[in-house]
Amino acid sequence: MTQTTLRTTEFKFRLSEEEADILQNNAGDHRLTKADYVRQIVFGPGAKNGLPNGPKLQSIAQKLAGISNNLNQCQAAINSAQANGKLSPDQFAAMHKAISHGLEAWVEPLEELRAEIGKLR
Repeated sequence: MTQTTLRTTEFKFRLSEEEADILQNNAGDHRLTKADYVRQIVFGPGAKNGLPNGPKLQSIAQKLAGISNNLNQCQAAINSAQANGKLSPDQFAAMHKAISHGLEAWVEPLEELRAEIGKLR
């Protein structure tokens, strides 16, 4: 199956309540829709996923917004302290550490975002 294949055929099957719960939980554990989870089980991990998951994208956006807000606040505090001549070397080191931590915190949500965007290819 190529990545440009358009899905036009529908396949349905019945599950017990317990099976449906297991499917929902397993898909959620892998951060996939139920359809994408079943696709990966049947066709392997290379199976093309569907559209990006809206709630997941919202969660990623919130994480990135929070991190960027913290980084902006650190930078504003540094700029203000430097302008007033009140930034000690210890304060600068603490702010630098906070900014470095913030930049490292971008890695995970950014990878999640790239994975979700990759579903559009």
